[in-house]
Amino acid sequence: MEPIPIDGAVNMNVNAVEPLGDGDQSPPTLPCTVEELSIYGWINNNDLCTFWYRCRPWLAKRDVHLYHLVDCGPRTCPSILWLCPPVNHSAPPPYARCLPSCSYGPLLRHPRRGLASAQDHANRNLFLKIIEKGSSEHEINRHLLQQQFVTKEREAFPCVLAPAAILDTPTDCSFLVMPMWGSPIQLERMQRVRDIVQFMRCTLCGLSYLHELRIVHRDICDQNIVVNCHNPGAKLEEFSEILSQHWQDGDVTYAFIDFDQSLQLPQDTSIVDCRRSAEETAFGMNINKPSDGNLGEPIYNPFSYDVASLGFLFRHYFSEAVPALPGMAALFDRMTDYCPSRRMTAQEALRWFEDMVAQQSPACLDTNVTLERSFHAMGDDGFYWSKLSMEEQLRWGPYRTPPRPLWRRLLSWIASTDIGWIVLLRVREFLQI
Repeated sequence: MEPIPIDGAVNMNVNAVEPLGDGDQSPPTLPCTVEELSIYGWINNNDLCTFWYRCRPWLAKRDVHLYHLVDCGPRTCPSILWLCPPVNHSAPPPYARCLPSCSYGPLLRHPRRGLASAQDHANRNLFLKIIEKGSSEHEINRHLLQQQFVTKEREAFPCVLAPAAILDTPTDCSFLVMPMWGSPIQLERMQRVRDIVQFMRCTLCGLSYLHELRIVHRDICDQNIVVNCHNPGAKLEEFSEILSQHWQDGDVTYAFIDFDQSLQLPQDTSIVDCRRSAEETAFGMNINKPSDGNLGEPIYNPFSYDVASLGFLFRHYFSEAVPALPGMAALFDRMTDYCPSRRMTAQEALRWFEDMVAQQSPACLDTNVTLERSFHAMGDDGFYWSKLSMEEQLRWGPYRTPPRPLWRRLLSWIASTDIGWIVLLRVREFLQI
């Protein structure tokens, strides 16, 4: 096989591996477990690239055509990359707009552990992820895929990105085939209230849809939200310009992805009264985690936990926009109240938000804002309330989170030490309070 010249470099031996002959044969066995894929350094990159190359005929038989693997590094330091195809087509949701970058050429994407890039017969870009067959992530994505036939009857896209296909293999792994959308969104670059409103509307809509299906995400962060535009080979700085243009063009949609930490509960589960072990709050490492479980509580409400996580994401990025849209301060507090039972549900927050936005003038929505990420806003609600005039504070004050009572501050002090935390945890678990 002749090497493919890319910017003066050639592809390495991995592209010389002969693929399996017939697409009807089973794909090769993964050279590690699915769990080990996420451990850096566990699997040799050449072995994984060989695996993807040998999967090519089997995937192509199912209309998933992998990008070509090439080596663009020197022979002493190979750098294996996916070569982006020259033809990329846009499509409406659940697919995305493919926008040109400033310097289109032999654009490349770095392969990541367990992830691959591909296209279908219509040159729509796809994203592949290896997942464990039968896992919660596998079952949730299968349910979302089945729900696509139902949601097509809706007027609007549900703002949750369902897979284009799930390809099961005879082994314990499956290929999750996703439409390729854009990430990272870089929320702090938004410049108009209208853009912020659209992001909040989409994420509230998406969370409402998930909770309607009794799916709790449990890992809500900006990395797990994508936008309906992309360029498969654009560099990070180029994607920033592409995204800015997309915001100006309108027709922007955001969607939740990544359900590897999610749960699906029975459909008759009450969103308000659901209670599960608070040990589950230890999962996930993102900065938007609410304090549920931090005072030794034995149980928590996972739906309320999701709402608070999204609320803290709003507080982190959009606190500087509160003067332009004062009702956001009230929404922030109703989503992130330290008392879970006082929080709005996702459906309530969406309705409240839509009613609030409907009262705003076009001039208000077109107001320019300068955003800054604020950790202060996540820990102190007074940070964004202080940006409002006294008149606005009085208007929206009934929605404000009340000060923490003395007993909560006392428990927080006890939990701040190792011994205090252990005692508090065991006492509350014994008393179930």
